[in-house]
Amino acid sequence: MQVAYLTNPSVAGRTKRGALTHILAGIAVFVLLGVFIAGVLTVVMPIVRLNQALARAPHPAKNLHEIVLAMHHYQDEYGVFPPAVVTDVNGKPLYSGRVLLLPFLGEQSLYDQFDKNRAWDSPENLPRSEKAPTIFQNPLSTGSTDPGQTDFLFVTGLAGTARDIASDKSAVISLPFTLTN
Repeated sequence: MQVAYLTNPSVAGRTKRGALTHILAGIAVFVLLGVFIAGVLTVVMPIVRLNQALARAPHPAKNLHEIVLAMHHYQDEYGVFPPAVVTDVNGKPLYSGRVLLLPFLGEQSLYDQFDKNRAWDSPENLPRSEKAPTIFQNPLSTGSTDPGQTDFLFVTGLAGTARDIASDKSAVISLPFTLTN
């Protein structure tokens, strides 16, 4: 019987067709699996790359942290936080309190060049104002990158040192914050 089975063309043909069908089905599964994996990678990889880029990107919190540290160093030295705006004796605004933070941000040279008796946009100070350190810019900002542009502003209000706040005394505190575009 074994001989008849091997020589019977109808049985041998079915065995070859069955094997061929299994092979083609296996190839189809691998092709579909490959297409599925390629599709998943097409969707997932841009997300992974974006997350990697965001992880490497500078974060505004680092700049704010440095500004707040500089404000506290200023407060340690002068007993108060820097004002949002420095004015002349008549109350005319001259320049931002950010100028007062320059020495505490490693920018002593720029601070020394700045004429503290003139306005920030005076002919003497304008070139220095345009050299504002990048610490005052939000690294994720999509806004203007004009020279001297800042994304962090000072807000003033009642308070002062931590002891003043705790004892409810009136003093001025300046807090940096950022505007979103």
